Amino acid sequence: MNAGPARPRSVLLKAMLALLGMALFVTFLALGSWQLQRRAWKLDLIERVTERVRAEPVAAPAPSSVTAWVSTVLCARKRPESVTGRYSCCR
Repeated sequence: MNAGPARPRSVLLKAMLALLGMALFVTFLALGSWQLQRRAWKLDLIERVTERVRAEPVAAPAPSSVTAWVSTVLCARKRPESVTGRYSCCR
């Protein structure tokens, strides 16, 4: 049951396998680079949020100035605020 001498692989098949290997190599390099950039971005984000959370509370803006309140809220992500007032449950 000898099938005879083994046929050598064609040049086209070898070229396609080499091209596939190079494409995978470049893809994995790009993904690794992206992961390193993403890690640096996340560490910076964690640091900024931690600074804001541990910051001293600031007074909330007066409700009369809605524009100032909106701009303050948009800029004050994760920043502690202190407020005083009285709760009214009957409204």
